Amino acid sequence: MHYFRLKPAARSLCASAFAFLAAQPGGAAIQSYTADAATLHLWHLDEASKPCVDAVPGGTNLTYLIGGAILGNASFSNSAVNFTNCISFGTLSTPGAVIFPSGSGNVGTAIPFTYAGANGAFTYEAMVQVEFNPTNNYSARNQPFQIMDCDSDSATRVFQLRLDPIGIAANGGLGVVGIEFINGTTSVAVAPIPTNGPDAILSNAWYHIAVTYSGSANTTSNLLFYWTLLDPSRTNADCIYGTNMTSSLAGPSSSTTVFSLGNSARNPSGGTGSDVMNFLGKIDEVRISSVARTSGQMLFVSAGITITSQPSPTNQLVGTGQPISYSVTASGSPLNYQWRHNGSAVTNNNTATNSTFTIPSAQPSDSGNYDVLVTNNNYAVTSMVVSVTVTNLAIITQPVSVTTGNGGTAALSVTAVGAQPLFYQWWQNGSPVIGATNSTLTFSPLIPANAGNYYVVAQYDGDAHANGSAGHADSGFRRDQRGLEWIRLCRLV
Repeated sequence: MHYFRLKPAARSLCASAFAFLAAQPGGAAIQSYTADAATLHLWHLDEASKPCVDAVPGGTNLTYLIGGAILGNASFSNSAVNFTNCISFGTLSTPGAVIFPSGSGNVGTAIPFTYAGANGAFTYEAMVQVEFNPTNNYSARNQPFQIMDCDSDSATRVFQLRLDPIGIAANGGLGVVGIEFINGTTSVAVAPIPTNGPDAILSNAWYHIAVTYSGSANTTSNLLFYWTLLDPSRTNADCIYGTNMTSSLAGPSSSTTVFSLGNSARNPSGGTGSDVMNFLGKIDEVRISSVARTSGQMLFVSAGITITSQPSPTNQLVGTGQPISYSVTASGSPLNYQWRHNGSAVTNNNTATNSTFTIPSAQPSDSGNYDVLVTNNNYAVTSMVVSVTVTNLAIITQPVSVTTGNGGTAALSVTAVGAQPLFYQWWQNGSPVIGATNSTLTFSPLIPANAGNYYVVAQYDGDAHANGSAGHADSGFRRDQRGLEWIRLCRLV
C-alpha cells in the first residue's frame, strides 16, 4: 500500500484546552449506544453468527466473515454493564481476519455506503481490546492494526482508522503506539496514545477509540482523536490529539467503496490475496455518525439524573380544543422521557417521549394528573405532578363592582375558558345590553342611565354560563332549566 504523510503544521491544544474532558466526577456509567438521528451505522456485534446487524433501520449488515475472524467472544462487562459479545480478529497468525458487508474470496464488495453528514462531518467510534504488547517492536510484520476502513482497489478510497504499533514505517518513529487517520491516500496524523495516566495503553485492557471531523476543512483542530479506558467512573471521552485536516473526505458523505472492520478494505498490492493487517484483539460497539460528536456524547455518560426545571403550571384550567403543553429540563445524558397521565404511560401522542409534551387540542378526557419519568440506562427520576382540567365552559375571573362619577370611564370584564368560539352577552337589570357581546363591557363617558346590576352570559353551542356581581345578596351558583349558571351580579353606580 502506498500513501503520503503530511505532517500537521502544529498540534492543536487538545491536551490542554480539553483537559477537563478527563475529569472523573461521581455518578458515571458506560452504556451501549442507541441509534439517534445522527447515527448512520451502528453495529453492536452481539451476534454469535453472521450477519452482524446494523441497528439503524435500512442500514448495512455485515455478512462476510473470513480469515479467522470469530464472532461470539465475550465483550467488556462489569457490575453495571455487559456488552455481551464482540468480534475477535485474532493474532499474528490470522493476518487475514476481517468482516465485510459482502464479498467473495479474499475481497470485499464495493457498495454504496454513507460515512459522513452532508457537510462532511463525521464521528467514527469503536470499543477495542488490546491483545498485543504495546511496548513490542513490530518491524518484522511492518503492518498496522486496522480498525475500520472505507477503501478499495477498484472504487473510491475514502478513509482508514488504525493503530500503528512501534517499529512499523507508518508509526514514524513515535516510540509509542499511535492512532492514524488516513484521508483517501494521505495520512493526516498519527496521534500518540498515552503510556501513563488513566488512559495508558496496556495489554488486555478495553478502550474506547474515536476520531471526529467538524466538516469545516482546513480549520484548526477540525480533526480530533479520542482514546479512553473503559472505566465506569468516566463521564467523557478523553481527547488526546487534534489537528487540521485540509479537505473533507471524498464524497464528502457517501461513495461506492468497500467497508471493512478489523482489517484493510484493500488487498495487498491491489490484488486478490488475503489481507495482512488484522487488528490484534477484539472490536465491539462500532458507530458511524453524521456529526462531530462531543466528548460527552460518546460511550461515557453521567449516570445520575437531576431535574433542573419542573413542569408548570402546577394546576391549570383550559377550554376544550385549546392546547396543553408541559416541559421538563434535566441534566445527565443520554436521557429518555416518558410522560404519564394519571400514572399510566401516554402512548397515543408522539410527543410523550420528548422533554416537551403537547396536546394540540385538549378534550375533557385529557383532564387529570401528569408527570414525566426521566431515565437513562442506570437511573430513573420522576418529575412533580401537575394537574389540568379541560372544560367545555368555565368562568375563571369574575367581574367586580365599579363606583365612578358621571362622565368618567368604567369597564366590567369577565374571563372564561371553554370550547371555542365563546360568545358573550352582557345584561343590565335583567335586560340585554345592545351590542355588548365582548368579554369586556366599557362605558365612556359614563351616564346616569348606565347605573344598575349587570351580569354576562358566556356561551358555546347553546350552553351558557352567566356571571353576576358582588353587590347581590345571592353569592352562590344556581342553574335554571335552560342550563344557565348564574354567578353573583356586579353593580355599576
